[in-house]
Amino acid sequence: MAGKTKRLRKSSAGIWRVIVVVVFLALVEACVAKEWISPLFVSRPSQILTALGPMVSDGRIFSISGTTLYMALVTFALGAATGLPLGYFLWRYPLLGRACEPLFGSLFASPLILLYPVFLVLFGRTLTAIIAQALLVGVIPIILGTYNALRQVNRTLIEAGLTLGVTRWQLLRHILLPASAPLIFTGLRLGFIYILLSIIAMEYVVALGGIGNLISSAYFRLDTQELYVGVFLVILFSVLFLRVLLKGQRLLGTL
Repeated sequence: MAGKTKRLRKSSAGIWRVIVVVVFLALVEACVAKEWISPLFVSRPSQILTALGPMVSDGRIFSISGTTLYMALVTFALGAATGLPLGYFLWRYPLLGRACEPLFGSLFASPLILLYPVFLVLFGRTLTAIIAQALLVGVIPIILGTYNALRQVNRTLIEAGLTLGVTRWQLLRHILLPASAPLIFTGLRLGFIYILLSIIAMEYVVALGGIGNLISSAYFRLDTQELYVGVFLVILFSVLFLRVLLKGQRLLGTL
């Protein structure tokens, strides 16, 4: 009964989410059509779909979005492979963790995107420069999220496990990960958001293809329809990937 009620609530929340989005798009459509909002700045959703059609039919949209998606996935994989062990390492050695946490926090609060000329000098005007820049920005919330998640684990659980003679791997697998998963995945989600934003910004600046370059070229041509196609793709990628991470978090909780 409880499971059925939970599924019903989840379904109702999904329906209301769709309703909110549809109503919002309808309001934007009406406001722009009546020119309460200038069409020079905001495009009608129906016009965005019209602009998207030819880009899908000629395959251009797949090349553009594929470039951004490739860099986002590679950067996120590198960020997770680097940030998760570093966060665990900082938790494993508390003195080092206390020393590094404010440093990482200060870096995270800094506009690291302004370092992009350094990466262009080091790697040239290549996708590697964009990936390196985005990795620097995105790995920090993953490190801090992992570190703070492990710090929040109840010491009683850890001590009980050690008393029972579990190995380090068993402690990590059966106690630390299940207890800290929500905060770790929060850090992963935040890391992905910053990675995607950094990639879009770099594509916009250096014009190396991808969604950021699409938005940049559309902006300078005053093509609001194509510009909002790029914005739509960014939102779509963010929603889909965050849903995947949420599924991964739930899967980890059932193992």
